[in-house]
Amino acid sequence: MAGGYSGLLQMSKTHWTMGPASRYSPGHCYEEQSIGDFPAGRAGGQRVALGDFCALYVGNVREYRSLAGQADAISMRREVLGYLAKDAVEYSRINPAIDPILEAYNLKPKTSLAPTNKPGGK
Repeated sequence: MAGGYSGLLQMSKTHWTMGPASRYSPGHCYEEQSIGDFPAGRAGGQRVALGDFCALYVGNVREYRSLAGQADAISMRREVLGYLAKDAVEYSRINPAIDPILEAYNLKPKTSLAPTNKPGGK
């Protein structure tokens, strides 16, 4: 009996190892995954890079809009200060008391007394 039992085990083991490969066998699955991993990994890497680039773009657009608003504000302030300086110079024609202030900020050239030419006598 022991011999018959041993032969049955031998037969089932041989049948199991010699049969056609199933599509669910580990070897078949690993072959497909090894071929498919490269494109899938590449696509995953591209998605990560695309997400990073989108985040950089959004950050740059926000910074640009912030700086553009600040540049517009500076431009308006310069324009207003230019009009104020022009009005101050016009006002100095009526009231020359503000001339020292305008001269200090180089808005009006300094007025100097003209030198008197004395005739040389001997």
